[in-house]
Amino acid sequence: MIPDEAITRVVVLVEGGVSVAAATTQERVARSAFDSRVASSPGLRSRLDAALAARAGTPPPQALPLAPAPPAVPARPPVEAVSTPGGRRMSYVDRDGRR
Repeated sequence: MIPDEAITRVVVLVEGGVSVAAATTQERVARSAFDSRVASSPGLRSRLDAALAARAGTPPPQALPLAPAPPAVPARPPVEAVSTPGGRRMSYVDRDGRR
């Protein structure tokens, strides 16, 4: 069980933006547990953001809209093969430089 004082310190570290490398081992363990708990619960992340924003007096961050899907890439036409007079098949290189 992680002591409450370590968890409280992790929240302070999160608020202050202090590097985790500067924290003690116990604080890093608490931060790791805290991060995994937040990552597994989207509702907890939004509540935490709202609580931190309320303490700082700023509005909570808004979720960014999803980017639109990239346009579909049209299929390349098949590469044509030509026969030489000797009967060998030879393919030409298309405009993109691909065979």
